[in-house]
Amino acid sequence: MREYFRALRSDAAIRSLLSSPGALGFSDLHKAVFEAAMDGCVQLRVVLAGRPSADAINAPSKNGETALHLAARLGLPAAVSALLAAGADPTRQTH
Repeated sequence: MREYFRALRSDAAIRSLLSSPGALGFSDLHKAVFEAAMDGCVQLRVVLAGRPSADAINAPSKNGETALHLAARLGLPAAVSALLAAGADPTRQTH
């Protein structure tokens, strides 16, 4: 899986998509989860160190997926643990 995300990271179109605000409704936290697949949660821990509000932690993307949903879907247990410790709501549902 890490190789897949490394390939995505090297693709200028994907980098551009993730860096353009609101393209898919990704927050900085969502982007940090994508980065966690490549950097072992370094960026995610930086974002969480800023102590985002519960609303920010549980904010959905345009498809209704929270950062916790994304981390779980991508199979990133360290990211899931970090998000839960920061107050992510495991009962939140997508729409």
